[in-house]
Amino acid sequence: LNRLAEVDCFKPACYSERTFLAIMYTLNLPVDAKEQAMLATRRQRMEERHQRLHNPSARKNGADLNALAQQIEEKRAREQAEKDAERAADLEMLEHARMGLLADQQRHAERKAALKEDEAYRRSCQATTLRREWDINDPLATLREQPLRSQDDQDDQLLAQQLGAASLQKFDGEDISHLERAAQQRAARREATRQQLVQRQQRQVAEAQAEQKAAELAMQQAMYAEQVQMQRDAQRRQQQQEASNWNKRMAEEKRQASRTARQNEWVQDAASIQAEVASPLLCEDPAQASSHGPRTVLADRYRGMAPEDVAAIRQAQLDQAKQTQAEAQARHRREEEEAAAQATMARQALLLEQKLEHERQQALRTTVEENQSLLMQQTARRANRDLSHNTITPAFFDQFGRDAR
Repeated sequence: LNRLAEVDCFKPACYSERTFLAIMYTLNLPVDAKEQAMLATRRQRMEERHQRLHNPSARKNGADLNALAQQIEEKRAREQAEKDAERAADLEMLEHARMGLLADQQRHAERKAALKEDEAYRRSCQATTLRREWDINDPLATLREQPLRSQDDQDDQLLAQQLGAASLQKFDGEDISHLERAAQQRAARREATRQQLVQRQQRQVAEAQAEQKAAELAMQQAMYAEQVQMQRDAQRRQQQQEASNWNKRMAEEKRQASRTARQNEWVQDAASIQAEVASPLLCEDPAQASSHGPRTVLADRYRGMAPEDVAAIRQAQLDQAKQTQAEAQARHRREEEEAAAQATMARQALLLEQKLEHERQQALRTTVEENQSLLMQQTARRANRDLSHNTITPAFFDQFGRDAR
């Protein structure tokens, strides 16, 4: 809080508190040499790569020792530049820290001097003996007090010198030097007040001058920091613009090279296709196939047939198609006849089955009627049979020896 209060004393009216603190504590760092070195190295590598790619001997033979050695030297130089930049930044930070420490020491010294001046002022101008109520609180006032009647005459003065402090000297209503004493006290108070006002004005003037100097110093530091920041921003923007332009140019060159390569490839492919299409092999030139005689055909140069052979094959294909169609029609007729025959046989089999079923039903009914008749005869025989005696009849003997054996 004390730090913010001190900063607020020197803050200009045109800056806000946050802006003033940001400007006041901005470090005056040097230009970022590391970033510049990185950009330069990247550009140089792109140029070297471009040259190596367009150099057939370096592309076919392998690695370039000179380029590798140069890269090693560049890396060492870059590392040395980075170390130098870091060392410069460290020195700059140490310088800023030293300046801040000196400023803090100066402020502490000024504060200590102000405290000493206040203490001296209190000792010299605000001592207990100079207070207006000191005569009431002075423990030795009675000893230092002179007799009141010491100025009446010489006899009283001599008498006062002989009397002690405990002697009765003052009576009610007697105060000869009251007016003179009151005037002296008023003059002493006026003088003390005047001296205090003069000292206060001097202290205020000194504080105002110190504040003005501190404000001017802070304003100068803020303006310098703002200028340095603007320069760094401008340099960074310029570097970014250069890098962007370089990247755009390289990208455009790459696109142009790719476009040219594609166009060349397309032209070569079109020429190759045209050559293949126009070649004697695909055109099937009969002259190439019959170069060794009219009756000799080279199969590796000519795979086609004569128009007469093609017409004969087409005619054979037509004949085969007609024959196939006739066979299909005959097969269809045979299938229809077989289907009609199968239908007739199925119908006859169904009629035969129905007839057999009718005969079986008729035989079953006949068998049932015979069984019922036999059952009725058997029942009648059982009812008419005499069970009281067992008589052997000729029918008993007729049942033996009736088979062929």
